[in-house]
Amino acid sequence: MNTAKTKLWSDKLWVRPFKNAGILLLGRGTQAILSIAYLALATRALGLENFGYLVLIHGLALTAAQIIRFQTWQAVLSFGAKQIKEDDTDRFNNSISFSVWLDILSSVAGVIILQAFIPRMADWLHIPLELVPMVRIYVLGIVILILTSVPEGLLKLFDRHDLISVQTVIEPVIRFAGALFLFSTNGALINFIWLWLIALIAGRLAGIYLSIALLKQKDLLRHIDLSIKHFIKPENGLWRFVIGTNISTSLNINNHQLATVLCGWLLGPSGAGLYRVGQQISNIISKPASKLLTPAIYTDMAELSASGEHHKSGKVILQTSIIALGASGLLFTILVFGGKYVITLIAGEEYINAYPVMITLAVAGLLQIIAFPLEPMLVSAQRIKETVITKILAISLYCIAFIVLASSYDLIGAGLAMITYSLVNACLLWIFSARYLMSVKAASQQTTGATN
Repeated sequence: MNTAKTKLWSDKLWVRPFKNAGILLLGRGTQAILSIAYLALATRALGLENFGYLVLIHGLALTAAQIIRFQTWQAVLSFGAKQIKEDDTDRFNNSISFSVWLDILSSVAGVIILQAFIPRMADWLHIPLELVPMVRIYVLGIVILILTSVPEGLLKLFDRHDLISVQTVIEPVIRFAGALFLFSTNGALINFIWLWLIALIAGRLAGIYLSIALLKQKDLLRHIDLSIKHFIKPENGLWRFVIGTNISTSLNINNHQLATVLCGWLLGPSGAGLYRVGQQISNIISKPASKLLTPAIYTDMAELSASGEHHKSGKVILQTSIIALGASGLLFTILVFGGKYVITLIAGEEYINAYPVMITLAVAGLLQIIAFPLEPMLVSAQRIKETVITKILAISLYCIAFIVLASSYDLIGAGLAMITYSLVNACLLWIFSARYLMSVKAASQQTTGATN
């Protein structure tokens, strides 16, 4: 037993992901604190119903962007890691150019289609008719959201988590400063919606600027040729990869605010507002992994895959999962005993009914921690089919569970549906990951045998 433990921890592969996560913590930690602060200001200034409208409009735009957006940052990271390692600037340019054109075309097409359906979606989500013009404007921000996918991939590819940390802070700083002003001046709902949109665009534009500056610093910018020919004739396997990752990520409910939107549909704006408060606070369980460790571990997984050291992935998974689960378990205990006080302190007594859904979402967060390194490993190894199957099954069961449970048990039913999603997702990812690691081990043994 002691020998197994020693073997597990002998290679300190977990150090680099946690080091990069520590760098991201500077930005994400600031973001988390400011997010709680502007959440408190917005909930108190707007009241439950108007706050519900705000999160529904914001959630609708983000959910639409996540569904439309191809995960080109993953293509840049997965394909670019090998191309940079081999100093193949032509193929690297091809991948970047293809990804940029894909983002441009998908964002324009997506916005045009969405504009046609906005009145119906607004009615479906119980958004008042007078807010529909603002929803149309907000949806235009999808273009900027999608165009930041390639810059995100470039920053991760070159291990510049310090720049990601800087970029992460910009949006919450603007939102907090604006919310503070609007709170003190009794700002209207429309002003808060404008503030949320401006902050979102500013943060994403900063990411684009930082990635361009990085390419220039690496002397790669002069090699970038955004010709349409690269979109027409991309790198072999690139289309299959981006379509697969798009389906997988679009069906990952943790990547967008679909749950908030569904709550608006079934439970109205007040239900959406309560759900969002519970979700925001329960995020202290899952966000350290999803927003800190997952982005950091993608870089390591891509490099292990590019260098052929797939066999080390298993140790990285076990080491990071054990540490992350221990920390999250402590945070969960704090939420169980102090959650009501935290909700009252942040949002006010009006939102105390968010406590039950907050706890169920925290349980779902613990289940997510168990599996958080698995998807980065499979994607980096270009095992996209497995992640797509996982997400299709998980989201299908989630939607069924949500409609049945939320209709019967309101908010707590919505939380139980999330537990269903997280449990199915974690189990399937572990099954597929175990199969992949066994195949890697078998291939390694065959190679060793042939060499001997």
